[in-house]
Amino acid sequence: MEAPTVDKRVELLSIVFRLAGNREYNATFFKQYTDNVANHFEPYKDHEIVQFARELHQKKGISYEAVMNIAIMLDKDLNPLTDFSITQPERWSTNDVIKFAKLLKAFYKDAKCEAFFNANDALFKDVETRFRTAYEKLDLNWFHPFYGVTDNENFNMLVSLGCGDHNYGISYSLPNAKKEVFVIMGTWNMDESGMPVYDQNTYLPIMVHEFNHPFVNPLMAKHNELFEESGKEIFKALEYEMSRKQAYGDWKTVLNEALVRAATIKYFIDHGANKVEIQTLQRIDENKGFLWVRGLVAEL
Repeated sequence: MEAPTVDKRVELLSIVFRLAGNREYNATFFKQYTDNVANHFEPYKDHEIVQFARELHQKKGISYEAVMNIAIMLDKDLNPLTDFSITQPERWSTNDVIKFAKLLKAFYKDAKCEAFFNANDALFKDVETRFRTAYEKLDLNWFHPFYGVTDNENFNMLVSLGCGDHNYGISYSLPNAKKEVFVIMGTWNMDESGMPVYDQNTYLPIMVHEFNHPFVNPLMAKHNELFEESGKEIFKALEYEMSRKQAYGDWKTVLNEALVRAATIKYFIDHGANKVEIQTLQRIDENKGFLWVRGLVAEL
């Protein structure tokens, strides 16, 4: 895996949906950067793509990782990496993604995005340097043996200034190519000067968590019928904790999250975490409603 990078596609999509009003893309933790965004893009808040993004959010539920799903499926020139009339990013319809991609290229030119990114290039490089201490202990060699799969993935670590305190583990596959796995980490802790701090104790568990998602989600999707009955009962009992407090909107998402959280704890067990550290991780998940995580870890 290459060194962590600030990806312009990710930042661009976060800016568009920030202008559209999505709450998850409107954090102001890194005030220096978000002020830069506001100052540059305020004149373009009514651009056609912003209006369309607002419609997508309100009527189609395009938010959170769905926004990032399209970001990773564009090349550096914002052209689709695949034919969107045949293969669409997850949670996007064919017509919507084709229209959005076309409007995005227009917005990039109209809003002078290249000038914005050039003006912030030194800031991006500083962030990349700061983030390296957080990811240097991440063991990517653990994932393939644990899931019993061959090394058929390219890992990509992206650090985002526009995702606030949200993080995403997503992926895509193209014919005759390795699966591309992306972890996008947000930025939310600042030092006294207002610059980002990426504490390893905070960020490492989240990185492990997000790198598990591209393995767990397709694995669970293959076997959803085995878990549907119990999954619906669990979701019914914990709907408030899962849906309203954490945006896990259905039983499939909840079971994905449960297995990812258990796999994350297993990662730290395999890397020598002591009993107190493991109990702390389990307690955090139990407090978020995943009451069965200890038993699931034991199964793993």
